[in-house]
Amino acid sequence: MRKLTLLAVVCILLPFIAYTGKLLGFWHILPGFDILAHFTVSLGLALGMYVVLKTYKLRVSYLNIILPVMLIGVGWEIGQMILGYEKLYISNAEALNDLGVDLVGAMIGAEVLRDIQ
Repeated sequence: MRKLTLLAVVCILLPFIAYTGKLLGFWHILPGFDILAHFTVSLGLALGMYVVLKTYKLRVSYLNIILPVMLIGVGWEIGQMILGYEKLYISNAEALNDLGVDLVGAMIGAEVLRDIQ
């Protein structure tokens, strides 16, 4: 469980560290990194949900992992569209694209965790 928790924390924090370094001018981020960042955070959230469900001895299922991850993703995208974060979300199509990547990351995470059980 500790290794999964550490992996979840690394997956969630790595994109934030990369974006912070970009904003501070330490390095440049390649185009398309946004998709990788969404995927990594979703995978980390799926791992985190698995650890929480196992810790509290709740039923682990696809729905119990994917639904909270997607709700977090929807909330994040709505927040960015409302705040106009860096004017990246000019269209709703980009937000839907990011939610699709979030869904794929959550589904892959849930499938991997099902195989681990």
